[in-house]
Amino acid sequence: MSLYFTLTRRKICFISLTFIIICMVSAEFFHIYAYEIDGSSAEARADFAKEIGCDINDKKNYSSRTITIPQEFSKLYDGYNKLQLEAGFDLSSYKGCEVLVYTYPSVKYDGLNGETQLNLLVYRGRVIGGDISETSIGGKMLPLYFE
Repeated sequence: MSLYFTLTRRKICFISLTFIIICMVSAEFFHIYAYEIDGSSAEARADFAKEIGCDINDKKNYSSRTITIPQEFSKLYDGYNKLQLEAGFDLSSYKGCEVLVYTYPSVKYDGLNGETQLNLLVYRGRVIGGDISETSIGGKMLPLYFE
């Protein structure tokens, strides 16, 4: 017994479109559920900061701005993403996405001296990366290590 299946243009278009929709939905699902670190509120971000050993002096004293993670990483973004990978984050999944950056000035963190700030990258209410850094020229920048 033989079974034949004829592909018409209409069937090929339908299969291709279905495949594209499944890929887009899967990518969207990944972005929403990949990380479980809540960054949707100032309180949640402060709790996360405490979890990683960073002491925020004033939970309400922060600035925020929107950035777009570039589609193609420059050497600068490659280096920053390597820092993220050390802490288990990966910004390459968010290329082209608009991300909120929350900056907390004057935080305390063991191993850093002088003026220090915490930067948290948040996408759709989830922390997807960030750093703890000294604000002086040539200052250190550390990944968000979990304690």
